[in-house]
Amino acid sequence: MYPDRVRPVTALQPWEAAAVSLSLTKSEPSTRNTYGGYLPSQLFAPASEEACVDIVRQACAEALPLVCLGGGTTIDDTLRPLASRFATVELRGLRNTLEVRTADSLVTVAAGLPFAEVQRALQAENQQLTMDPPVAESATVGGVVAANAYGLRRAFSGPVADSVVAVRVITGTGEVIRAGAPVVKNAAGYDLCRLISGSRGALAIVTEVTLRIAPRPAYQVQMAFAFGSLSDAIQTTWALAVEVACLDYVALGGGLFPDAPLLLLCSTSGTRRHVARVHQQVRSCLKGTAEELAIPCMAQAEETARQALHGCGFTAAVRWCVPRAMAAGLLPDLAAVSERWVWLAPVGIISAAAYRDGVDAFVGAIRHRHLGDGQLGALRWLRLPADYRRDSGKTRPATSEMVRRLKAVFDPHGIL
Repeated sequence: MYPDRVRPVTALQPWEAAAVSLSLTKSEPSTRNTYGGYLPSQLFAPASEEACVDIVRQACAEALPLVCLGGGTTIDDTLRPLASRFATVELRGLRNTLEVRTADSLVTVAAGLPFAEVQRALQAENQQLTMDPPVAESATVGGVVAANAYGLRRAFSGPVADSVVAVRVITGTGEVIRAGAPVVKNAAGYDLCRLISGSRGALAIVTEVTLRIAPRPAYQVQMAFAFGSLSDAIQTTWALAVEVACLDYVALGGGLFPDAPLLLLCSTSGTRRHVARVHQQVRSCLKGTAEELAIPCMAQAEETARQALHGCGFTAAVRWCVPRAMAAGLLPDLAAVSERWVWLAPVGIISAAAYRDGVDAFVGAIRHRHLGDGQLGALRWLRLPADYRRDSGKTRPATSEMVRRLKAVFDPHGIL
């Protein structure tokens, strides 16, 4: 069933930063700054926070909408600007801060620094950021926070907001404010860091972030298992997530690797003895139901799964959180219409995506399940072409009112 290059997995390997071959193609400079295929009327690339403040104030005076870009890893051709006339603000020029405070387990970073570059700087201090966003070489730290771009380690490290201790932002009026405090423990006032995390630049422009860091483990083992039956895969994946503790992630996916239609990825890290013990537990749990694989490009398979969580590069993508019983009934339908899908079993997150040729069947199946039985209330479209957006799901009135009030406080002129 599998090619000869598939070999037994090496039980232990030192923790090393793998050079991931990205599946996203970098655009040329002339098209990188487009938003949903539309060229902005102006392009700003500030190199300092002061320059960014001037841009926001100028936009307020001219009533010019601004679209903030970090690495551009979450921008897709299916997105549309809010107005025909708009400007983009490239934040990759904000790179003047990188302060590692190992004693406090904190790092303060300028928003424009690439995430992978910060990880390499922390590696020299034997530290790490526990989150693992997709396309880390291109994604900026500010973009990761603004987009809540978590990865496979979502259950282990929590949402991105859990790692954010303080942020420095520019509101829609050009005012610079700091939320949180760069200290180990801060419980005073409202937690505005969580509000900014995941806001995608619609409330304020992130210019600086303070994040929690942790010591890097000495060893890591990455495991991959192939299944022949989806029902067996769902049942076994859930059992693994429940019975085996201390796993960094447990992800079941389809379309992640050409030689394995159904692939289970999991990983653990720590001391040599701990890694060996957990690896043996995983093998025992999956014995007789799955075939262990040695994927030569394991880092590529993991990166493909991370990108699938956010619909990177797809025409239509959706994500929601469901309990295990519902996942068992939902995943077979998704597998039939999705080009790629991922289930993070410990946290119940499911993401599925399709290319242009399969959008009709994909969107139709999702709407039938979501609007027909009304059980998937947490559904969120990550990618959806404009001609499919009508009746794609309505926001609850209470949520709409809350968002309107927050927007009025942070961005009263509506330029972000």
